[in-house]
Amino acid sequence: MECPQNCVSCSMPNYCTACVNTTANLVLSNGICAVCPLSDPDFVNCSACNVDNKCSACKGIQYIISPITYTCIQCADPNCVSCDNSTANCNQCVNSQYVVNGTKCVSKCSLPNCFTVDNKCKNCIICYTNYTNFNGVCYNCTNVTQCLICNGNNTCATCVTGYSALPNGTCISCSNILCSACSSQDICSACITGYSFNATDSSTPCISCNIRGCISCNDTADVCTKCDNSSTLDTNDNVCIYQCADINCMANACLDTNICTMCQPGYSLSTLGTCLLCNVSNCVNCNATNICASCDDLYQLINTTCVSCNIQFCAQCSTANTCSGCIPNYNLVNGTCKPFSCAVGNCSVCNSTDVCS
Repeated sequence: MECPQNCVSCSMPNYCTACVNTTANLVLSNGICAVCPLSDPDFVNCSACNVDNKCSACKGIQYIISPITYTCIQCADPNCVSCDNSTANCNQCVNSQYVVNGTKCVSKCSLPNCFTVDNKCKNCIICYTNYTNFNGVCYNCTNVTQCLICNGNNTCATCVTGYSALPNGTCISCSNILCSACSSQDICSACITGYSFNATDSSTPCISCNIRGCISCNDTADVCTKCDNSSTLDTNDNVCIYQCADINCMANACLDTNICTMCQPGYSLSTLGTCLLCNVSNCVNCNATNICASCDDLYQLINTTCVSCNIQFCAQCSTANTCSGCIPNYNLVNGTCKPFSCAVGNCSVCNSTDVCS
């Protein structure tokens, strides 16, 4: 089936369903691949048009489509490379120029006491020495002692740790070292990390949390409301849960990220809170990888292995089920333990057949 010019597929003779993609100005209209008249003066800077011969895309972001003429018109400022909605609204200028008031481009921009400004010449990024940046404005803060950030000339908004900003813009020291903020020297209003503010008792305004990892408690020290950054709060059990670094530690069994309290089966907990491989039969605890330190009941530790010592009244085995020493008041007889036969009158315990102990 023969298709019309610039057509790659058609549903019937001379009726196109898809145009070739060799140029950007072809548009499908009523079965014909029409060429957008880009040579027409009205289509200067237009890269594509729709079936109504109206421009649908411009050659660059420095142009926008006019909602009246549907042609591409350039941003009002010749140094503007991106505008939207209106040619007067500039978003970006050429060669690191600054956008001023969202409408024009300038090559230089300065703000009071500012070393570096943003690309829209509205906010300061870096202030001069002895000035602090507050919401993009540089304020002199040299006359306020212990001030970290000013929100006006010599008016402090944030003080250094241990000091609080008063409404008059000065910084005062809290008399209570556990306070992070106070409304006067002796009246605490917030506490340092690990302590919770107790508004009901001014004599003890900061309560230490009794829960490991908790940095903020409720009115009591036993109800956690916030955990430190390395743990998450379990509100059901009221605990801070750490993700253990040791993969052989049981889930939720870490005091912090590096100290385990219970290991997976086949591993033993070391004195350092790490999990050691303990693949030794009948061993309950290893002090190094596969080096047993203590055995199950009825087993005894011999040369770092656990041997059976299931002999009544035996205190020590030399080999499996061969006793080498009995508990007090028993004699070792052929590897077993026999009670003393006390031949001393009125003696309740003998340490040998005829010697009363």
